Amino acid sequence: MTESKSFNRVATIILTILVIIAMLPILLIVIASFSAESSLIRNGYTYWPEQWSLDAYYYMVKQSIMILVLNTEMRQMTRLQ
Repeated sequence: MTESKSFNRVATIILTILVIIAMLPILLIVIASFSAESSLIRNGYTYWPEQWSLDAYYYMVKQSIMILVLNTEMRQMTRLQ
């Protein structure tokens, strides 16, 4: 029984470390999405960027609104024909 408990502890520690290592690239992508583009060009991808920015998210919202407007206009044009 003692061997089983010690094995479980070691296995849990090892798997926890592996999960943390596996999650680091995902964390880097999330942090990069909040970094300023100029900071990414100048310094590359880092876990502690110089400048924080929401420009990427503003761009995504702006583009999605443009796509919705264009789709609505295209639907209206096809109904008229």
